[in-house]
Amino acid sequence: MSHQSLDLPSLLRHKGYRMTMQRQLVLDAVCEAGGNATPEQVYEIVRRSSAAVNRTTVYRTLSLLQSLNLVNATTSQGGHYCYEISDAQPHHHLICRDCGTNLEIPGDLARPFFEEVLKEYEFQVDAGHLTLHGYCLDCS
Repeated sequence: MSHQSLDLPSLLRHKGYRMTMQRQLVLDAVCEAGGNATPEQVYEIVRRSSAAVNRTTVYRTLSLLQSLNLVNATTSQGGHYCYEISDAQPHHHLICRDCGTNLEIPGDLARPFFEEVLKEYEFQVDAGHLTLHGYCLDCS
């Protein structure tokens, strides 16, 4: 999903932040990578636009954007974070431990489970983005 349809500067200002050049470059890079971008991929894309942005800035910016729910982090097959732009339609990921296949499933699929957790344990799950690891049909 592209972040261009979102008014990110307003969202950031509303949360007490401003849209800096570095934040814009990181958001653009996450989009350019096509979703599920590793921090290293984001860094390499950002470096093509600005040699002044270092790895630490990219990592800190990704962390900030995740805490503001502007990007989602998914744990990849190797246990590394991959980032994608948050969208209006929550979804979850199924990642095969063997071949690395990454399938997106609708967010509504997990809602009954979250409701049961609330009912049984009086615990409100905050999981707009869930990653489940297992084995795809070909690998199981």
